[in-house]
Amino acid sequence: MHNDPDRPEIARESQDVEVPPMRGRETPHHTGRGGAANAYIPTPDEEKKVREEEDEQLRRVYTAKSTRERSRDVEERRRGADADADADPERGRSSQ
Repeated sequence: MHNDPDRPEIARESQDVEVPPMRGRETPHHTGRGGAANAYIPTPDEEKKVREEEDEQLRRVYTAKSTRERSRDVEERRRGADADADADPERGRSSQ
């Protein structure tokens, strides 16, 4: 394919072969081919919304992690109690 001055879109299409890299949404950055016209600068409201979404996602991750850890601890305690009861059958009975 050769460079056609009457059809610059062909050259642009052949150059755009990769997905643009992921950028931080909170920081100013450029999109497309660059230049001041392609600058993306988030508003304070957009920054706040992104922070809140990230905080919520982080809270969900921490909650899920702590829930798994609590479940694991309960299961380990139950196994320990079962092992103790198997080792000492008198211990599991109440005195009457």
